[in-house]
Amino acid sequence: MYYQLWHTPSTNFMDEFSSIDEAVDVLDSAVRRDGADFLTDTHLVVFDEAGDEHLVARGEAILVAVKRIAAEERRARTAHLRKVG
Repeated sequence: MYYQLWHTPSTNFMDEFSSIDEAVDVLDSAVRRDGADFLTDTHLVVFDEAGDEHLVARGEAILVAVKRIAAEERRARTAHLRKVG
């Protein structure tokens, strides 16, 4: 899976992230540096293993969504490690 950030009004590609953790780091830093307005006219999509595109969130909701997804993935990895180990 990978994630792409797009500027909605212009449909310009802005950035790509190979993982949700990378998206959290980059977007969190950008919002701290530039303010939440940075995300106002953007949307984030994820491409799944089959190559299908899915909307993750729009605007300021993107940062909340990526943090939630990252936390869910960490919980799933931890549960898997407990199960295996």
